[in-house]
This record gives sequence, C-alpha cells and structure tokens, in this order.
Amino acid sequence: MPNSTPEAVVTAIYRRFLDRDPVDAAGYQHNLQVLKDGEASVRGLVKGFMCSSEYSSRFLTGHQPNEAIEMAYQRALGRAADPEGMTNHLHVLQAFGWPAVVNSIVDSVEYLNAWGEYKVPGSGLQWAMKAYVLYTSTRENWPSYPHQETYNITPPPGYRMIDHRVWETTLAGNARWGVFNETPNGFQVTLWIAPKSDPFAGASWVGVKAVLFMDRP
Repeated sequence: MPNSTPEAVVTAIYRRFLDRDPVDAAGYQHNLQVLKDGEASVRGLVKGFMCSSEYSSRFLTGHQPNEAIEMAYQRALGRAADPEGMTNHLHVLQAFGWPAVVNSIVDSVEYLNAWGEYKVPGSGLQWAMKAYVLYTSTRENWPSYPHQETYNITPPPGYRMIDHRVWETTLAGNARWGVFNETPNGFQVTLWIAPKSDPFAGASWVGVKAVLFMDRP
C-alpha cells in the first residue's frame, strides 16, 4: 500500500475517531507536525485521539460503559465487541480507567494484524514513516569543540530514506550533514557539530536536533 499524504491521514483520523473534519487549525497543525516529524505513528495518534477530552465528551460522557466500549471496538477494530471482549474491557474500565481500555484495544494483536503501526483503521490510508533521532544536544552533552558524530542505521526491510533535517539555533551552534555511505545492512551517516563559544547565553537556548526520516513505499 503506497503512502498517503500526512494531511489526508490526519483528516481521516479526525473523521474516524471524532466524527468531524479538522476545523480546529491549531490542533490539526499540531497533530500533522507530530506525524510528519515522526514523534508518533498513526497508531500513536489513534491512542491520543481516543484518550482526548473531546473523545471523552462525545463518546463516554452520557453513555453507558458497554456503549462506550462498543463504539471503541467499532472505531478501532471495525467490528462489534464480542461478549468475552466486552466483559474483559468492562472490568478493565472499572479497575484502571478509560486509557487502559484504549491501550488494550489498540495494542491488541487483532489491531496490529489489521492496521499495524501506520494504517488508519477503516480508511485505506497509511503514513509509514520512521524517524531516527540521531543527535539531540543538551546542556550536559553539548561539546566544547567542533567534532563529528557517526551513526550506523539499519532500517526495517522495505524502508528507504526520504528526508533528513537539522533543527538548530544560532545561540547554541549548528550542525550539518556529512557523508552518507551505504553499508551491507543500511548506511552510515556522519554529522558535523560546530558549537558556539557560549551556547548557553540567553533564555532561548534550544540546541541541535538531527533527525533522519524513512518511509516504506
């Protein structure tokens, strides 16, 4: 299955789990950026939507527990809850709360077999991207001299590199990509780090974050 656009994927999650289009610009942009930056997979966003206050107000508040669980099955698994599953999740809900019910359903073998990490349930859309955070500077690890970092990347079968990105701030210094060398199991990346003499000056110190993005065509 080819990748859809991240915009289409996030819109499909809104429609599937909140019954609406993403009319809230701030929330939509946040979820879109989280997906594009690889901070969460589609499955991770599904969990977030199902545990959100909006989902709770729409599909938990004013509904009986069995109704809430039935709707969760329909949205996440695309089917009605079986008697054993209903009984088990009623116990989970009573003992541990709604997030535990969501985790149980979305982490289930059935969900993973049907949708995996990257498909939107019931939509035919997917965003199969992985993000490798290669380097993140902190006050503890920020170097006092220019140097290079080397990383060996072994991607999952079928994945390809589609982008690489460096976030930086002039207060903290900068980084740039060096050499990409193919290896038997993937490739090797060299990242050059060039710190400023005083990277902690000012309140807006952020540092450097280097991320490699891959997807599965």
